[in-house]
Amino acid sequence: MRKILLIAVLLFVISSFSDSANIISAVETVPLPSVGDTFVYHVNVTGNREATKEEANEHEETYEFMGVKEVKGQTKTGIVENSEALSSAWWRIERSDKDAYTDHYLALVGSSQCFYLDTESGGDITWYLEPMKLFDFPLQKGKSYSSASKTYLWVHDTGSRIVSTYETGGKYPDYGDSATANVTVVMENVTVPAGNFSCYKVSAVITVRSGSGVTASTTTDTETFWYSPELKTFVKFESKIDVSAAFWQHFSGTRTRDLVSYELKEVKA
Repeated sequence: MRKILLIAVLLFVISSFSDSANIISAVETVPLPSVGDTFVYHVNVTGNREATKEEANEHEETYEFMGVKEVKGQTKTGIVENSEALSSAWWRIERSDKDAYTDHYLALVGSSQCFYLDTESGGDITWYLEPMKLFDFPLQKGKSYSSASKTYLWVHDTGSRIVSTYETGGKYPDYGDSATANVTVVMENVTVPAGNFSCYKVSAVITVRSGSGVTASTTTDTETFWYSPELKTFVKFESKIDVSAAFWQHFSGTRTRDLVSYELKEVKA
């Protein structure tokens, strides 16, 4: 009887180990470019500056992958020391038409890259207190998911009388602004100046609600990324922005990015 029980326990332990191994082996790591990989995009901005936060223009942007960095939240006054430090994919984005750059951080949560923090050299900040899922690996056709977060925003003076300098009210973690993201994935081939790529088309509808009373506004940003598994980043991006602002004002604009060239520091397997 004891022998039978011992065998049963051993079989249970082995089975549990096997299940755990299967679970571990099924966990997908987040694919990332090599440090120093650079991607140059042609950028076209159209529409109202109240929506895009800049005048209509064309320029180039260079994205350089800087590696993985532990990042805390940030507001206009500086780093929020009591916020959680998150491992994040760090991109440095530089513009060809002005001496300005953006540090773009996508938090790595489980097998996902998530919207987390953007800090611009001009002072603008977008911080999602709870990272919002953007790329969930493995990317799969037909996949969809949603997430939500409180946000902190700091927006420079755009020169608009309607949508002027704005900072989210409150203190961490009790900010009043909020955002939601709804994401869907399909497969699609896309041609850009840098070539033809087989991509996952990842569409995200991001809704940000800010302010209150007559100053309340809602920004809906429909973003589409054509993500290349070969390059481990997007080769095309389209953002359609709609803003409902104070006094029943409405503004819209678009921003597109097309990959022009790229340089890989290491040959991808």
